[in-house]
Amino acid sequence: MRMNRSALTSLELTISLVIVSVIGLSAGGVTLVLSESYAETESKYDNTQAGRGALTLMQKYLNESRLVTALDNGTIVLWHRDRNEDGKINLSELVMLTHDTDMGAIKMVRVAFGEDMESGMVAALDYRIELFKATDVDYVTSCFEQDSRTHEQIIIENVQEFKAIAEPPCPMARMVRLYLVVGEGHRNSSLNGPGDGGGHHLALQSAAALRVDDTDRIMTDEAGQYSLTEKDDSYWMHP
Repeated sequence: MRMNRSALTSLELTISLVIVSVIGLSAGGVTLVLSESYAETESKYDNTQAGRGALTLMQKYLNESRLVTALDNGTIVLWHRDRNEDGKINLSELVMLTHDTDMGAIKMVRVAFGEDMESGMVAALDYRIELFKATDVDYVTSCFEQDSRTHEQIIIENVQEFKAIAEPPCPMARMVRLYLVVGEGHRNSSLNGPGDGGGHHLALQSAAALRVDDTDRIMTDEAGQYSLTEKDDSYWMHP
């Protein structure tokens, strides 16, 4: 009887160990699932906040701009403000929003003069860009690359895709629609609108209108090149 009792105790111990192991594995699996779910939720929240913040900033610059001079392959060129109020486009007044696919980021590129620099010195160092040249993304990019005062600011990272559509086409655009996909990892599918992102990807969209634009000053010559007419009295009503 004692031998049978001892064998039964061993069997019970074995069963107990198996049960404890199963419970431990199940608990570990639940913990892993919960951890992954929390990480995914946190990543989605971070991407949402970053995406909305970037769209809000781009909306602000579009609202303040006088012209959207060019738009091509994830790059937007804005004549942001006429700081010296001469009705002409100067390099320091241009802002470029561009998707750097190598970095996976959207950057704001512009020429930045020191705040303590006198206006006369700024005018001497700055130079004018004709509108027909400002409609060429490659030309504007080369101007920024050649100027030592060019400043680049990353406004959002983990960008998978960025697309902008001008209505009507540049430089006559008065509104721009923005489409953005943010998230980690690689994404093969194209951007088709909100809710298109799978996994850790999130698709967002927005639109912004130029509140006080100079599109009414745009004219074309016989060669089809764009230029700006001289400003009139109504120009001084602009903020």
